[in-house]
Amino acid sequence: MAQPAACHRAPGAARRRRAPRLAVVALAAAALAAAGLPLLRARVSNVAWVPGPAEGRRSLLAAVPGVLLASRASPSQAAGFFSTDRFDGTYRDPNHPCDECLVNINAEGGFATITGKDGPEDEAWDLVATYAEKDIVADFSPKGGPKKVKGKYFSKKGDKGIQWEDGQEWEKLEYKVNAAPYEIVEKGGMMRQKQLEAGEIKSRR
Repeated sequence: MAQPAACHRAPGAARRRRAPRLAVVALAAAALAAAGLPLLRARVSNVAWVPGPAEGRRSLLAAVPGVLLASRASPSQAAGFFSTDRFDGTYRDPNHPCDECLVNINAEGGFATITGKDGPEDEAWDLVATYAEKDIVADFSPKGGPKKVKGKYFSKKGDKGIQWEDGQEWEKLEYKVNAAPYEIVEKGGMMRQKQLEAGEIKSRR
């Protein structure tokens, strides 16, 4: 069988890792911003965001999730803004360890979108999945993989993640990391330019 894009190691205490530098810097800055440092709050606004309330997420799963500045909440408060579904969150792929290569899953009500990158200079890829309880089925065909890859959520001795049917794993981080707004705008502009060049849309007058 074709393999999902990521290769992973078995869970255990030895493989626990701290959140990537991006999330650590954002969370540390959030604590200082809450103490009344407006300049730091402005700086962290381009570092890390967390998704908005659950009622707005269902209509946004296929697009960009609603966001809220992480600097306006403590780590425990920020966690409350996430979907309560266990699959929702940020995952690390040991086969692609760069900070830009984290995998984000936006999950709610049995449906999910999966976004990630294979390298710092690579374009982001997007997958779709369905899930129920601890079972998930993802479509890896956009990456050249199987259309249906089964996985199971695990939580063992503090380690959480997804174990795929072929034994590969994605390690779930403690906090979710999303793109800063300027990255979202930049990606949207690039997509529009490609549509213009392909003749899929017309330029506005």
